[in-house]
Amino acid sequence: MDQVITRLHVFPDYSDGFVFSWEINGSFNVRPPWIFHVEESSSPAGPWEDISGPVVDRFYFKDKRHGLINKSAVLYFRVVLNVGDETYFSSVLQPYGDLGKKDFLIAREVMRREVLHMKGMAGTAGRLFIRNTFGPSCTKCVDPITHEIRDSDCPVCMGTRKLNPYSGPFDAWMSFSQDANHEMQDDGLGTFEHKVFEVRLVANPVVKKNDIIVDTATDKRYYVNKATVAAEIRRIPLVQVLVVKEAPISDKIYEL
Repeated sequence: MDQVITRLHVFPDYSDGFVFSWEINGSFNVRPPWIFHVEESSSPAGPWEDISGPVVDRFYFKDKRHGLINKSAVLYFRVVLNVGDETYFSSVLQPYGDLGKKDFLIAREVMRREVLHMKGMAGTAGRLFIRNTFGPSCTKCVDPITHEIRDSDCPVCMGTRKLNPYSGPFDAWMSFSQDANHEMQDDGLGTFEHKVFEVRLVANPVVKKNDIIVDTATDKRYYVNKATVAAEIRRIPLVQVLVVKEAPISDKIYEL
């Protein structure tokens, strides 16, 4: 089999640490639980130290131990996956990931200032659920032969087709624009209105279409319709602006 753990990234965290994200090869279809460990070493050959503990069925980890990064530190990271009796390893990555050290520190400062501004006057506390696009298919509603979904309201995968539908929740500070009413056409309901918002937040984790935003003050849930980058460095997103639509209270995402 090809590499199981793919696209390992290390991002700066605005609270002075590292954020790890990774994906799983689409052909890997072993049933969960998937138990990950993020490991650290001073050499690409080891020995390795577990810094995360078990990360079960999630594809992000925040490491806040490092504070201000030591200029002389030489660190290497990898992610290990344990499924049953099998163990899989990611490639080895240095702490600044896709950024050089100078750009990494600039990126972290941009994120830090963005969050401070939101905490001070413009933002609200929220949460993110990231829709999984890889992993085992739902065993309840996905046809094993045609791979078609048979129930869009499936209580297991919530219409995502994946046995583990979402990763999260992830805490985030965000600012909402004033809502606007938009007309939509639905074959069963005719024309109806729904509320649309613009949401600004730090891209940590990076948000994509069909992910879910939660306003923790009201517990209102929103689907992401569109995600654009408001600030980036070396093509790595730092701040995002989302267009989201409010979900009705009867929506299955209120079960998350």
